[in-house]
Amino acid sequence: ACFVEALEKKRAADAERLTPHQREVLDSLPATGDVHLRAPAGAGKTHWGLHRAHAEIERGANVLFCARNEALALFACRWIYRRCPAGLERLFVLVDPFAEGPRRALREGDALRLVSDATASFSLVVVDEAHHVYANDARRKAVESCVSPSSKRVLLSDASQGASAVAYPPAHAAELTEVVRCSQRVVAGAMAFQLGGDRKLLTASVSEDAGPPLKSFLFDAEEETRFEAYGKYCQAALVHVSTSFPGLDLHDRVCVAVPDDAFRRQLLETGAFDNYRVRTAAGASAELVGTSLVVDAIDNLDGLERLVVICCGLDAVKDETRSSLYRAVTRAHLMVVVVNEFLRGGWLEFLGSVRLKDERFDARDALERCRLSAADDAVGADVSAAVEARLSSTFPSAVVAELRL
Repeated sequence: ACFVEALEKKRAADAERLTPHQREVLDSLPATGDVHLRAPAGAGKTHWGLHRAHAEIERGANVLFCARNEALALFACRWIYRRCPAGLERLFVLVDPFAEGPRRALREGDALRLVSDATASFSLVVVDEAHHVYANDARRKAVESCVSPSSKRVLLSDASQGASAVAYPPAHAAELTEVVRCSQRVVAGAMAFQLGGDRKLLTASVSEDAGPPLKSFLFDAEEETRFEAYGKYCQAALVHVSTSFPGLDLHDRVCVAVPDDAFRRQLLETGAFDNYRVRTAAGASAELVGTSLVVDAIDNLDGLERLVVICCGLDAVKDETRSSLYRAVTRAHLMVVVVNEFLRGGWLEFLGSVRLKDERFDARDALERCRLSAADDAVGADVSAAVEARLSSTFPSAVVAELRL
């Protein structure tokens, strides 16, 4: 627990200052005009956007923060509130459903609540997870309706999520390639599910922490007892985390990422989390006091982060699985645990035959192994063939823990 607490303090301090790479890239952006910052998950683009927003608010201007999911918008509101309580009235958010227009956060007791307020004009419009926002016509129109001739746009998008076909507004572009959030093993493991061809090999972790190996709980499940099995192995995953970090409070540190709201509801009905204070990502982001263990759908977690992420039920025999696993894995600072039923042809099928080598993790070796998987033509093809041809031969062995059923 002491190690984790020290790590959290260090990362909180690091988040308040730029790395040399960030400074070099961000200093190249003009002081005026629209900007578009592309970066892989965990590169610090949200924090940079919030610092830009904070600077505008400090000089008395109104800022609009746009994000697809409410949890990320509430996180932005809480971030601003903790640095400048009075500035909260100058921060507005636009979230799904975008048609309802801008809102702002009010403090009610120990939590924040969003209320409609479409009266303001904005000096700065920050669009986080812009690849999700501008890929949708309705969201795009809602954002652009809030942009005046005097407004500046800051677009923040994930360069590794296959958004090359998205039509963004013209802007000065820059790209970050260093990941500041995730451990070396998390970054290396995420590459197996990352788009970008050779370009993704530029992604590197600046963290000095190798981090623990990925732990997997794969199991056979009958349809009638499927969620009981998920509940059982989620409990085993939580025990594994507690054993790995003795004495650590898991609240506000663990996130369980699931496919959708229906899966979440059935998983909670198993009682697997009855000993924890469970919240959705939005509920946890709204809290000013107190901590929660987050269990939520992966679509509600974009842009957020936790020390440990449990990827629960995210594997399936479909192309969308790659994106879900990448997005879930890259929410983690330090540890990733996979809980999934065994699926023939699923993206995690290869875990059943992989064993962890008894050797020290070498980030350079892991990168070289990932180099073999840079061709992304496997994505979108037959998934079972992709598993054979791409994943089972290229996923970094140092990232995968020994399977214990």
